[in-house]
Amino acid sequence: MKQKSSLSLGGYMTNESQRITPFNYSKEHADPIESGVKEKSRSKTKPKNKADIKLRTVRHDIEVRMELRALSCALDLEEGEVISLLNHEDE
Repeated sequence: MKQKSSLSLGGYMTNESQRITPFNYSKEHADPIESGVKEKSRSKTKPKNKADIKLRTVRHDIEVRMELRALSCALDLEEGEVISLLNHEDE
């Protein structure tokens, strides 16, 4: 099976079919800002072995990190400040 060309995304490689839309992409300008993380069309199955569990954890960590960076840029705040806001911590 021939794999589509890869793109570099923040140091991570992704297939063209998994291309992530820009953080503020919307089909119509009147639409609200979307997060940019694509939902996978296939239903998630429970991991069967340790390697699958580890892979799912790594992928989740990457998605969370990308969302944190996007929020940080959109709000013009440091990542630590965004985490504090999300945790409702007072500074």
